[in-house]
Formats: sequence, C-alpha cells, structure tokens
Amino acid sequence: MSYRLALLYLAFTSLSAWSTAGDFRLHSITWPSEHTSTPPELDQNQQRFLPLIEAALHHSTESSVMSMSGIGASMLGLDSDRATKLQHQLVNYYQHMAQDPGYADMPSALAYSWSTTRPTKGLATVYLPTKPVGTIVFLHGFGGSFQFAIHFLTRCFPDHVLIAPAWGISSTHIPSRYIDEAIHASQKQLGVPFDTPPILIGLSAGGSGGFLEYCRRPTRWKGLISIASPAPLEQIRHQPPHAGQIYVLAGGEEYWAQPGGALEQTDRVFGSKLRRIGSYQSKTIAGADHFFLLSHPKQSRQILQSWMRALSHRK
Repeated sequence: MSYRLALLYLAFTSLSAWSTAGDFRLHSITWPSEHTSTPPELDQNQQRFLPLIEAALHHSTESSVMSMSGIGASMLGLDSDRATKLQHQLVNYYQHMAQDPGYADMPSALAYSWSTTRPTKGLATVYLPTKPVGTIVFLHGFGGSFQFAIHFLTRCFPDHVLIAPAWGISSTHIPSRYIDEAIHASQKQLGVPFDTPPILIGLSAGGSGGFLEYCRRPTRWKGLISIASPAPLEQIRHQPPHAGQIYVLAGGEEYWAQPGGALEQTDRVFGSKLRRIGSYQSKTIAGADHFFLLSHPKQSRQILQSWMRALSHRK
C-alpha cells in the first residue's frame, strides 16, 4: 500500500465517528504511535496479488474486495480448494452485514493493515453501545482487521464496548504498549469510562497473540477467549499464568484439534495450571473447520455468550 494511500486513509479515519445506530456508535480512531507494525512479509501468492489488492482497497468496499475471486483467499493465506468454500460464506456474510443498520457504511481497516510502509499512527475500530456493561479488546487474525469479525462479535456481545486495534496483517506479536495505546486513545477521544480490567478476545492469529499478551500480563485482563487458535506453547511454556480464566473454541475438523494435537497440549498445560485457582475450558464445534464463525454462527454464538456470562461475573 502506498504511503500516500495510507495518509489519505488515516486522514479520513481521524474524523473519529463514522457510523451510528439507535443503540450504538462505531468509531475509527487514530493516535501517534511508535509501536505500529512493520510492513507485512508476503508469500509468493500474496505478492502476486498485491497490485490487485492495493487497487481494490483503494477503489472498492471491503465487501467487494472479499468477493473478488482469488483476492480474499490470498489475503487470508488460503489455497484454492479452501478458498472456493470460503468465498461463498464471505459473500453471504457481507451481504447480511450490509442489511444491518449502523454497519452498512462501515469503512475498512484493510488499507491500513496492508500498508507497505510503516504507519506513524495507530488505528482502532471502536464499537460503543449506549449503555455498556463491560469492555472487550479484540485482536484480529491473519489478513488484517476484517469487518465481518468485528460485526460478528459486536452482535454477539452488543452491550460491551469493543476496541479492535489494527496491527499489520497479523496480531500474533502485537506489543502490549500498542494495545494500551488503543485503550487509552479510546478513553481520551471518546470520553467513556471503560470497564477495568477488560476481557481479551483473539481470533486465529489474534488468539495466539491473545495467549502471549495474557501470559505477559494476566492481571491486566479479566480473562481470555481464544477463537480458532491453541496456545503457542513453545513461546509461553515457562510463563503460563497460575490464575485467571481462559477459554478456547476450535473447529472440530482443525488439524490441531485432533487427538494428540496442539489443543490437547494446551488443555494439559493450562488446565493443570488453572484448575485450582482459576478456570480453563476448551470446546470444539463438530464438523467445523477454521472459519466456524461463518459456517456455524449459531453454535459459535451460544458458546461464546456462555463464556462471556462467566467472565462478566468474575470480580
């Protein structure tokens, strides 16, 4: 993404409030930051599609970009077989989202996520309900900060503030200081006293980032929900928290959710650590792959909402 495009995008989003509805507001906020992501390292297929991705993000809506054959799959790092199945699910979801009042004009953070120059400002999408009961910080997965994920979670938890910092095309290694900047900027610019401590939710690569963040600062968070990601055990084996609440949701067809896989190892490590003082639970959705939020929305929503109720009652 060109430096000029990145500047134009940041100038537009610095207007802050960009979509409203009767019971919530959506904001896009920016702040000066030295902790933004470096330009993404792209595989060969993504490099091949980069000119098309750049042009599409500049001239089209996110919905249009994700419906273009090959581009959406490339952004998500998928091969052609998986892409065909996902393409239909994405198109249907974005069409559904466009009919939801308050979301139809949602601008995309993908131009920022795919910038080929390092941004000088941080960026976050903030969902602000009229009467919030708590706060969620959401770490996006590989490919950037997608609208469909933010829409799904804010409709799943409509009475929670949701702060979604955008950090390159993967928030696996998002710095704690960048997360804190996003929270502080949300408080300062929107003037709303957010719940402390917040609940941390990570999707896919953001789930790995969520585990890393939670293990660095377990008392900073009320709990962690990792969606479609086990714990990156090699990076946190020596520092799992001895207290807290952690939940992991996986598609039953995921390779790492099979017997002896990374989910079972995550269960063993964190289950033993949190059994007495905190709480740990994992669940799988039968017949689902990595994108179960799209393929199994009702089951996903029911499980996530039950975990949120448990976290909300934690003091």
